[in-house]
Amino acid sequence: HIKPPLMPHIYQHIFETFRVVGSDDGSVVDRFADQARWLDTPGCLFQRNNVVLSSQIRTEGVIKAGLFISVVLKGSGSGRPRQGGAGSVHYSDDSIAVMALREPTAWEGDAPRGAHMQAAGIAFPLASLEQLGLSREFLELFSGQDQNVFVATLRASPRVKALAMEMISPVAEGRAAELLLSAHATEIL
Repeated sequence: HIKPPLMPHIYQHIFETFRVVGSDDGSVVDRFADQARWLDTPGCLFQRNNVVLSSQIRTEGVIKAGLFISVVLKGSGSGRPRQGGAGSVHYSDDSIAVMALREPTAWEGDAPRGAHMQAAGIAFPLASLEQLGLSREFLELFSGQDQNVFVATLRASPRVKALAMEMISPVAEGRAAELLLSAHATEIL
């Protein structure tokens, strides 16, 4: 009897290694992965979050090179390189958290128990940015610094908040929903 090959985990598009655990140190990765999907166009991982956290959530792993954008409508938390130094990102209500990594980086983050996490996250691996013809713009994020990490937190505009809300609570189903998600991800990028 031949076993079919195991499908790679959805998060392997953007992580080399990863753990997502609750306060009891038990894995909750599948709870979040159920709300993730890969969008072939434009080539990104989309993560939908609309949950009240029943425990503190901690994440750790090695994130691949790429651009990561989270539009946070509700929620709070932070992330940082595991080696410390520059590059910490903090997010809160009505914000956009942007992180660019020039090379794979060990990272950790946390979100508090009871937080209502309502966010649309899009993650573009470096290969996707190259295919979109955005390599130069990506590398310009690091100009004038010798850091591997670029982070920024911005206030979300009304248009970006509307896009995120449509991504979190889709108005279409099936192929139409995927096309709409792809268009919104491209516009946020």
